[in-house]
Amino acid sequence: MVTEKTDFSRVILSAEEVTGGYGQKTVIDRCSFNLEEGEFLGIIGPNGSGKTTLVRLLTGLLKPFSGRIYYRGRLLSRIPPVELARQVAFLPASVETTFPFTVKEFVALGRLPFSPFWRPPPEGEAVVRESLELVDAAALAEVSVREISEGERQRVFLAQALAQKPRLLVLDEPTAHLDIGHQLSVMDLLRMMNQRQGLTLVCVLHDLNLSADYCERLMLLNEGRIFATGPPEEVLQPEIIEAVYRGRVLRGRSPATGRPHLFGQPRAG
Repeated sequence: MVTEKTDFSRVILSAEEVTGGYGQKTVIDRCSFNLEEGEFLGIIGPNGSGKTTLVRLLTGLLKPFSGRIYYRGRLLSRIPPVELARQVAFLPASVETTFPFTVKEFVALGRLPFSPFWRPPPEGEAVVRESLELVDAAALAEVSVREISEGERQRVFLAQALAQKPRLLVLDEPTAHLDIGHQLSVMDLLRMMNQRQGLTLVCVLHDLNLSADYCERLMLLNEGRIFATGPPEEVLQPEIIEAVYRGRVLRGRSPATGRPHLFGQPRAG
């Protein structure tokens, strides 16, 4: 297993022997790791490996069967939800939009932890406008969220999370439903906020090459356990990926970033 040293003075999120799942089914099994402030962590793994369950545990949406999760040294389960929402934002893989909000109204929901009223104060309205501009969705402000495409919704959901002005942003498949141009623009935006604003990021990604290009550290899950963690250079080794994904791969380099890229190797025949 690939592991790294941790600077405990900078730990923002910590999991200790966390086990969790749904009903009687265990999905995450005794996972332990530390996330340092300012990190850009990518969570990867095959379908069913527990990626979504893990981020739901880390954001308090799911209670662990056993183990402990700490946010900035405090037990996560003891932090009031409103207080936690002022510091941690979560972008799920899919969001239900039952009510006919306009895009601007939907993004404004991200300001609710800071204001008990439906309409945000003037400074909150400025944050909403800025968040829409950051994800290239300002032109959609007055459009109903029911009338926009899946790709546009994904960017609007990200804008809502950014409107919370979090210190930790957890994203489950933020590039789902996006074309390659918007995939890159979203990932470029996340990296910019990570590098310039110090935003700590945890990002679930299916695309191993995209995760290699943008994330500074990867955590590879397999059957609910952490199989390997470390920089992309160390985790994206063919023998590691083949053991988890059960497929043959070749490793090369991105001509744009110089980081490792993996290519599926078809069987002869």
